[in-house]
Amino acid sequence: MSNWVIRSKKTKDVLKTRPFPDRDIAEQYIWRMGQTLGELYEAYYVGSGGEKGRRMINKGLIPHDLNNILLPKISVDEYLPSDNDTENVVVAFFLKGVPEAVIPFKDFCSKFAGVVDVDYGDSDTIPNTSIVYVEFDRETVDIKDLDKLIQETTRLTEFTSEDYTVTFPHTNAKFPYKPKLVSRYFKSRDRRENYLAQKRAQKRAEKEQQVELDQKQQDNTPPEDVAAEPQPVANEDLALAMSNLLFEDDLGK
Repeated sequence: MSNWVIRSKKTKDVLKTRPFPDRDIAEQYIWRMGQTLGELYEAYYVGSGGEKGRRMINKGLIPHDLNNILLPKISVDEYLPSDNDTENVVVAFFLKGVPEAVIPFKDFCSKFAGVVDVDYGDSDTIPNTSIVYVEFDRETVDIKDLDKLIQETTRLTEFTSEDYTVTFPHTNAKFPYKPKLVSRYFKSRDRRENYLAQKRAQKRAEKEQQVELDQKQQDNTPPEDVAAEPQPVANEDLALAMSNLLFEDDLGK
């Protein structure tokens, strides 16, 4: 369905072109007009959603626009970033029942410090629900920036940040949202990754040692004395399971 047109910013007259299926395509058309002419026009939504829906999309959100739409739940680091070549942290928000609210909420989130990308899509598991994926750079993410975003989203709803629940990977539990909890997750994740990296490095060292011993045996050369027997290494699945248990213990403190 084509719900977008191009209109003059000054006169509000609609340009005589075919309607466009989404804002991105309409804005690409404006971009192809060239900078001078393109600055005179804007993409404008004329589709469904009633007066409020069209106002939200065209003019942005105001306090309480997302009452009974934005759900009091967030997901941290459970979804992949839009660019698979990055390791961005994805914080997901859930909007139920009003697809017209997705684009203005996407625009709202994109304006906050630390946000490097925002995308959206339909949920595969929650009926009639859209997900807005807000990405932060994993290397530079500041929990204060994330908390500021979450605090400001509550201005669009009837609930407070204390009503939010948060979920993390590797556990089915839901936790009350607290900035310190999210910070603890990232510290715990670093410990898990370091633990597994150490185990992988130990396995590589043992494999290299074994290759060297095998080579000496093939050359009929007595192997040199080995200072110590290699220690048994738990497989990575077991290591990950152990670290996940430690992670859940940390969150429960």
